[in-house]
Amino acid sequence: TLITHDITTILSKKLADPDSNLDMKTRGAATLLQIYRFSPSTQIPPGLLKYLHSQLKSPDKNYKSTVLQLLDQWGEELPQISISQSMKTHVSSLKTCLNDGEPCLESR
Repeated sequence: TLITHDITTILSKKLADPDSNLDMKTRGAATLLQIYRFSPSTQIPPGLLKYLHSQLKSPDKNYKSTVLQLLDQWGEELPQISISQSMKTHVSSLKTCLNDGEPCLESR
């Protein structure tokens, strides 16, 4: 029923409305996520993808997490998290250990 009444367009407009408060945007994005999980073939309103990508800079973790889940639901490319130097060093030492055929056990 929600889909036949074009709720996705209505929610998209609420998300993009600068007067909508953060709680409304978070709940709207969560509702869209549930709609697209239930009916993944539902058409994505024009401009929504671009808008949601612009929202990935939001400082609110709940909102940003919901936006990320929604973009992931659609198979969109998500921002990559850079690997720290300490993690690169750790992975490199594990690769070396595996290439040498030695057990890679660490005690902490």
